[in-house]
Amino acid sequence: MKSLYAICPLLILVFFALLLTGCVKQQPAAEGEPAPSLGADGVATAGSKIMSVVYVDQESCCDCTRERQDRTWSNLQAAIGAMKSPPKIEVVHLDTEAESVQLYLDLKPIMVPPGLYFFDGSEVLVEMLQGELSREQIEKVFGQ
Repeated sequence: MKSLYAICPLLILVFFALLLTGCVKQQPAAEGEPAPSLGADGVATAGSKIMSVVYVDQESCCDCTRERQDRTWSNLQAAIGAMKSPPKIEVVHLDTEAESVQLYLDLKPIMVPPGLYFFDGSEVLVEMLQGELSREQIEKVFGQ
């Protein structure tokens, strides 16, 4: 019985480590389904112009997470590269900048990194996407 109590904290730590670094691919939205636009209070906003994007990734991660992050980063760059006035991009690392990233996690938690937080000019969260994202998914948030 004593050994069970000794192993439980270890199992909990392993569970949370797997949760943060899980190798799960997010399913894309159904074809033709618009990305919802939500304000920080959960109320839908109409036509909010995205002024900044916070890209939350992990510096230390497994190869599959690294590849997912790299593909999403490339798709984000491609989406904003065609814009006349691209938004400001900030990168925050989930595993090494805990204090900085907590603000975003409090708004919407990340289950599968990377996470992209899209803000309007009033710094209201318009949308949050996570996992491997296509250029098209990102462009939908920008209204392109």
